[in-house]
Amino acid sequence: MVKENQETDELLLGRISTGSEEAFTTLFHRYRNKIFAIAYDLTESESVAEEIVQDVFLKIWVKRTSLPEVKYFKAYLFTSARNHIINAIRKIRLQQQKELEAAGKGDSISDSVTNALLDKEYNIVFQRAVARLSTQQAQVYHLIKEKGYTRDKVAEMLNLSPDTVKTHLAQAMRNIRAFCIANMELTTIMPVFGLFLNFS
Repeated sequence: MVKENQETDELLLGRISTGSEEAFTTLFHRYRNKIFAIAYDLTESESVAEEIVQDVFLKIWVKRTSLPEVKYFKAYLFTSARNHIINAIRKIRLQQQKELEAAGKGDSISDSVTNALLDKEYNIVFQRAVARLSTQQAQVYHLIKEKGYTRDKVAEMLNLSPDTVKTHLAQAMRNIRAFCIANMELTTIMPVFGLFLNFS
């Protein structure tokens, strides 16, 4: 028999939809830290991040009867988290703007909160993806994509054939793409794909 902490998300969602608090607790502990980490990275506030975690899972519990209809739970979960994070940042920025306006400095705020959030989100996930590459893939990626060396030059530097360098680079980019897709909602990750258009 499958232990509870080894149950798939789908099985847990089925149990939660019928009111299982035990299954809900398991799901909460499975994803709580990841949601908190993302929220904290983007809001830089432990209290706000904790509030976001609570709001995200409260919504799941309130709408538990519709959970069996969710086909891609991770996308559903992180989309919900992202929406809560955006709302939280907007509230923070609104409060900051009110304080600046009260001090006669309201016109100094002209940046887009949403764009800043997405840029930061892209960078966080992308850097995590790069950090997961194998040593060889990371070396090739760094030298070609960050340092700007040619494939032949990298082959010479690493004592590899140009074809091997090409293979390592292709594998690195596939791995980065896969990690980004797995860790960000599809509509959110689309701008990141632009980074890969010339990564063949």
